[in-house]
Amino acid sequence: MNKNLLKKIKGIKQDDPFLITVTIFNKKKTPGKDMDTFLFINNFPYVEFNGTKKIINKLIDEAKEKNR
Repeated sequence: MNKNLLKKIKGIKQDDPFLITVTIFNKKKTPGKDMDTFLFINNFPYVEFNGTKKIINKLIDEAKEKNR
């Protein structure tokens, strides 16, 4: 488990607004159905969803470039 991930999660206070997505790759599932994705939200402002989606896409693109 990524220690930075756990550190960030432990730093979240009970009333902090957050949006967290977690995708778990499962090698035992049927090809094409090998991921489980979850969304956790706490008081996250709906108006920020589109901006957050853009940032998540950017982070994914950067990770793909880094891992080429």
